Order: sequence, then C-alpha cells, then structure tokens
Amino acid sequence: MLVVVAIVLYLLLSGGSSRPSAKAGSGTGTTTTRTTTTGTTTTGIPVTGTVTVRRRDLEVTSTVEGRLVYAHPTTVLDYLSGRITALAPVGQVVEAGQMLFSIDHTPVVLLSGSAAASRALTPADSPGPDIYELNANLVALGYGGDPIVVNDIWQPATTLGVERLQAHLGEAQTGELPLGYAVFLPGPQIVEAQDAAVGGYAAAASAPEPGSAPGTTTVVGSDYQVTSGSDGRGGSAQPPPTYVSYPSAGPRYVGDASTGQTQGIPVLSTASAKLLVSAELPRRLSSGAKVGQPATVTLPDGSVRPGKISAVGTVTTGSTIPVTITLSTSLAKTALDHAVVHIRLATRETRDALSVPTSALTRGAGGGPALRAARSGKLLPVRTGIIAGGYVAVSGPGIHPGLAVEEFGKRPTG
Repeated sequence: MLVVVAIVLYLLLSGGSSRPSAKAGSGTGTTTTRTTTTGTTTTGIPVTGTVTVRRRDLEVTSTVEGRLVYAHPTTVLDYLSGRITALAPVGQVVEAGQMLFSIDHTPVVLLSGSAAASRALTPADSPGPDIYELNANLVALGYGGDPIVVNDIWQPATTLGVERLQAHLGEAQTGELPLGYAVFLPGPQIVEAQDAAVGGYAAAASAPEPGSAPGTTTVVGSDYQVTSGSDGRGGSAQPPPTYVSYPSAGPRYVGDASTGQTQGIPVLSTASAKLLVSAELPRRLSSGAKVGQPATVTLPDGSVRPGKISAVGTVTTGSTIPVTITLSTSLAKTALDHAVVHIRLATRETRDALSVPTSALTRGAGGGPALRAARSGKLLPVRTGIIAGGYVAVSGPGIHPGLAVEEFGKRPTG
C-alpha cells in the first residue's frame, strides 16, 4: 500500500506531464527535451511554437536620396528672322496650342510631338511623321471636327483645322504653317530660362543676298553689317558668320546658305512639365536596378508616391550610376522642383523561394543552420539564401512546402 501511495505522489508532483522523460546528462542535473508547442529544446532555447515552410517572394530594399527634376530639358530654337516681341515667362507651363514666343508679333506655337523642323506644313506636302503629329494635335486641341483622320496624310480637314488654330491665335487663316511657326516638343513645357530678350533680334543664316558671291553669307548686326566672312571692322570672322537680321517684310524662315541646314537661335530653355526623380545609386546596390522595377518615393511632406525605374545609366568609373524614376502620379508643377526625396527600391530579390521566419533557424549537429521538424524532432540541415523582412530562404533535403518546423523566437509580422 505504501508503494502505491508513493507512486501516486510522484505522479502528482511531476504535474502529470505527458512529455518524454528527461535524460541524464554527463554531469549533475538534467536537460529537458523539445516540445511541439511550448517548452525548451535540448539546448535550453525556448520553443515558442511551430511555423510552416512556404514559398514567398523575398526582396532586400535600400533607401537612397534623390532629387525631383523636370524631364527632357531642351533648348527651344527660333528659325525665323525678326525682332522678338514676346517670350513665355520663366515658370510658365506652356500647353500644346499655346505660344512659346513671337517674332514681329507672329506667334510661334507649341505642338506635342518630336518631329524635327524641316519643312513648311502645307497641303502640297508628302506624307510624313510631322503631318501625323500635326493631325494628332489638331484633333486633341478640338480643331479636327470634320473630322481629321489621325495619319501621316494631309487632308482637306487638316487645312480647316490649321485655319481654326490660326484663328485662335489671331493670325491670318492661311491653312498652312510656314517653317518655324510651330515647335514640336514632348508634352506641356515649363519655361526654365529665357535665352533671349524681348526687343532683341532673332536671326538665322539666310540665303545669299542679291549680288553677293556664291557661297557667301550676309550678316546684319545691331550696329554693323558683315559680308563674305569679314567682321566688318578690319578682321576676319572666325568661324564665318551665319546669322542675318530680320527682313523689313516681316518674319520668314532662314537657313544656312552654304549647307542648307537650319541654324536656329536659342530663345528659351524648357523641360517637360512632368517631374521625374533623379538619383545616383551606389554601385554595390546597382546590380538589382532594372528598367521597369518598382520604387517608392517619399516626398518632403512625408507622402509616398509609387513609381518605376525608367532609365539606368552606365558608368565605367566612379562609385555610382545614374538612375531615373518616373512617378505613377503627377505632382505640382513648380513647388517641388529640385527638392530632395528618399527612394526605396529592391536591390536584391528572389521569387517563389521556400522560406521560413528567421526565428525557425537553429544550429545543426555540425554547427551549420538547420530546421527542427515539429513532428519528428529531427534536425534538417539547410542552405540559407536571401534574408528579407524577417524571413530567410532555405533549401536542402527534406525541405518542402507545408513542412511544420519549430520556432524559437518571435516571428515577423505581416
């Protein structure tokens, strides 16, 4: 009877635990075995629960500084000769169909596109990309109601559309645009600087004046005239002059007399009104930067805007490479120009990787990383990969999706 009581007391004092019994150590005392819920491992590290091996997309992110800049800076050239009578002011956003500047009160209008100035736009023109862009602009501006088919062919409706545009600008309705009367640039333009002055002369190289020798160019300055390469003051002009002043008959297109090439005069510095982010990415982070890669940009006010990398430069020397990021949403046109922003982007990533919380890693029998199977208690050696967001990529024999393993600390949130 005393033996039975002793056994019962022993069971009560031990808490009735169903865990395996402790094994004796090499010295004094004992070590508790693992559990699958809470308790300790054979190394004495607390087990906080179990987690499951899952496939995840893992990425390491880095944050770098950048600046907001306007896209596509360009110099607007005048191809007409005459007196500058108006310039769009610095800071103004000029939309398609609006005036950039005027020569002898004749407006030079902005049109959206990238066609180079090469010919007058008239009904006699052969098909070309400049006519395509003209037709597209006339339709977008509401002057193609006949309607204009947006293609590279001049149509009767194109003539009518140009007349409507000219009427809007207060010009004679001729139905054609002489060369130099329109400038094609990509989208709305913000004026960053005036490169000429109202009241000054805008000029470009002209055809030779009547009676001059073949191949010569006549130049009229503000206070003197230069002919045949002389500077008009006893010396030679180097290089030979290529500019002429406006004719008394009003503005007209002029070009290089000897080569036939246009010699435009800078009048405005503009850029696309769309803000981009420009940054210098350290080379150690550049391997993960690819065109189309998502990025997030934190603005000075703390707001976050999504974007994508639109250009990655190449550098043969130095420690950084230039990166351009296009924002998914538009910003105020002027307030944030050149403001410092913070860019967060993935610099290393892996897709669909087997992974576990880092809290599931333990030390294997050989001292390397391992996972401990929750059901069997077996240590499974693993190779570890990218670590991101509290998770680690793992691989090795016996590692598969759905495998339950023990966890030894706090798991990551999210």
